Amino acid sequence: MLTDKIIKKALPKLIIYARHLYYNPTKADDLVGATLLRAWSKKHLLKIDNNPLLWLKGIMYSVFCNQLKYDKLRDTFVLLEEDMYRTKASQEDYILCKELIHIIKTKSCNEAAKELGCCKATAWHRRNWINEEF
Repeated sequence: MLTDKIIKKALPKLIIYARHLYYNPTKADDLVGATLLRAWSKKHLLKIDNNPLLWLKGIMYSVFCNQLKYDKLRDTFVLLEEDMYRTKASQEDYILCKELIHIIKTKSCNEAAKELGCCKATAWHRRNWINEEF
């Protein structure tokens, strides 16, 4: 059973582990909070013979992986050349991205490179990335 005593004992090690996963202290602290929330909601699954720290670290790694997947799917950013700030992509950008993916998936690397105005190697790398992501 997960208790306040176990959490207080494990918290410093969880913070260290979170900062190892995220080098950003703010994201690491958010990860610790999300981990503790999930652990508390699943506290009935912790068995007496299990190591609570390992159980919490397992939950933390699962939360971390889920956050990375969610961030990749949620955040489609367009880099604005004039001010170099990140902004959320518009519907037009999303449609353009879908069209580019279609070009890269359906055409040869040479044809895709000509149509996109890039070199063959760039088209090849984009095709590999798209095949991994989608």
